[in-house]
Amino acid sequence: MTDLSFNSIADSSARLIFVLDEDGSFVYANPAWRARLGYDSDELATLKIKALMAAASETSGEVLIPTADSS
Repeated sequence: MTDLSFNSIADSSARLIFVLDEDGSFVYANPAWRARLGYDSDELATLKIKALMAAASETSGEVLIPTADSS
């Protein structure tokens, strides 16, 4: 699958889709993911999945990704 077809499919999906690099930084998050969790593209560029999971685990005891306004 080419990047163009992946983005086309992912961008139109209602499912929450994201891609991380080897360091856990967000490379891509589809519009549904950004809308549901409240992060914009600029915020996403600075996020790492481990930090989000640690913050969620500390506050709730569960491993859930917090929304932008709950972190």
